[in-house]
Amino acid sequence: MTGKCLQWNGPNKNVTLETCQKKNSQYWGQVASHIASYADPYGNFCLGIYKTLEKPPVGRYCYEAPGTRGNDFRYNHKTYLAASGPGYKPCNFKTVDKKVLCGKRTSTLKAMQWVVTP
Repeated sequence: MTGKCLQWNGPNKNVTLETCQKKNSQYWGQVASHIASYADPYGNFCLGIYKTLEKPPVGRYCYEAPGTRGNDFRYNHKTYLAASGPGYKPCNFKTVDKKVLCGKRTSTLKAMQWVVTP
């Protein structure tokens, strides 16, 4: 583990990697077809992506965010996240120069693993 967590920073602001702390803006869970931030108790804040790759994920209201999926949401398990939607290219979330990006998976940059708390 890197000790870094995905940090919700608000709607239309980039999601960043920050030192993990016990705060709702760093907890994420599956809500319907989205990954939602616990920063909003009603599940209205979601992880979004841009239509072009190699950009950071972005905070969106769930009604305007493309779908995001993970492959393992069991308690305290690691998961690979991927996102897609109409007009969006599928992406892998990864770290480059200590920043999180939604981009194409390469042989040298593996998809990042995140702990997802249900």
